[in-house]
Amino acid sequence: MTELPTERVSAAPLFSVVVPVYNGACSLAQTLDSVLQQTWEAYEIIVVNDGSTDATGAIVDDYAQRYPDRVEAYHQANAGVAMARNVGIAAARGTWVAFLDADDVFLPRALELRARAVALISEDTSLLFTDYFTERFAGYVRRMASAGAFQRLLLAVTESEVDGVHQLSSEFDKKLLDLPSCIGTAAVTLRRSVFDEVGDFDTTKQVSEDVDMWHRSQRRHRAAFLDAPTGVYAQYRGAPIKYEGIHRERAAQAETILEQGGHSRRERRALRRRVANAYMSIAYKTRIPQGDLPGARELLRRAIWWSPTMVESWRQLLVASLPPRLRRILLETRYRRTRIACPGLPQDFYKP
Repeated sequence: MTELPTERVSAAPLFSVVVPVYNGACSLAQTLDSVLQQTWEAYEIIVVNDGSTDATGAIVDDYAQRYPDRVEAYHQANAGVAMARNVGIAAARGTWVAFLDADDVFLPRALELRARAVALISEDTSLLFTDYFTERFAGYVRRMASAGAFQRLLLAVTESEVDGVHQLSSEFDKKLLDLPSCIGTAAVTLRRSVFDEVGDFDTTKQVSEDVDMWHRSQRRHRAAFLDAPTGVYAQYRGAPIKYEGIHRERAAQAETILEQGGHSRRERRALRRRVANAYMSIAYKTRIPQGDLPGARELLRRAIWWSPTMVESWRQLLVASLPPRLRRILLETRYRRTRIACPGLPQDFYKP
């Protein structure tokens, strides 16, 4: 087992946790508490208030005053999440930068597990990402790494594995086109030095600025995956419009690449699946939860046109076509089963 350093926060903590927030008064305290309760000690928290109009600013200042050795607060006029992250990165003193949105949480050993992992990865690895839980449908959860598509991707790109840390090959960046959602922002840790090479988050992008950064970091460096959940991503706890925008941009990006031509048959198939996955995601992440079943069915038919062999699109179309009562029973049964498949998730996470 790798020996853990014992230093506390000093002039150079191992981790800088950057928390951008806009109007997050209802969830920010839970997010910050999840970092302050870490079993690992060598970290700092940098909170960037992106021009919030609710009580967020007061909460940020309160935590900075109560935990002056841990929490650093910044306030800026509203400029978007990319700019807020860039402000946090500029202030970071850590060797590694972790990210946590203001409605997500770390599990108690998140930084301890990542510290063990970064001690095992190669020097040319700039991005470490971990497994994570996704909160879905009123407290039901899903573990990202349990998905068959991710397991197949991991098998294809793993060069070596030690203590659950998978060193990934240079092919991972290309494979990421097939499954961009496998990297959750709350599960990512990047070397601080990589930003000096590839630049900051792109502030011209309204959505998918994080996926763009993961790709840019992989053009010069490698990635590693830690097969242990370290965070909970609140996928449905907020803005459905945001998620629709994210996936529409992903579809547009893939369609643009397809139009450029010059791709192998395998690459065309992967890009078409990416477009199909984007439309399917809009359907089940926004339209079905909102009750817009006609809109969901239209999007799912579009997904099937792009990739007829993607089974999940057909499954979601079936769900969107069921009577309301039967659909609810099906969804509850499906996600209740995931509780058994999610060891390590705090029991008090589930909502009554």
